[in-house]
Amino acid sequence: MARILLARARLATQKALLGIVTPELRAVSVSQEDNIIFVCFFYEGEIFTELKALWQNALPQIQQPLKNECKVELQIIRLDRPQKVPLRGWPGNGWFAYHRKE
Repeated sequence: MARILLARARLATQKALLGIVTPELRAVSVSQEDNIIFVCFFYEGEIFTELKALWQNALPQIQQPLKNECKVELQIIRLDRPQKVPLRGWPGNGWFAYHRKE
């Protein structure tokens, strides 16, 4: 059941990313630990508050299809190149919902 929940969370995250992927965004990982889904946005360089708010507004779109099955936590992390993007922004098993070509 946990794998199905993680797959649904990844799909919901990809859907929420439509129209909000910007050049600053390097990757978005989705991981799970127990009944908590962790969504981690990794970006490069300075960003405007409006851009950060745009990414934070994806949270309700990710939560909606998952309803009350789990808690979804969002983290936005600055990670400039040449640092590699970790698959897991948080503990648990993880997958990329988005990763730009570098």
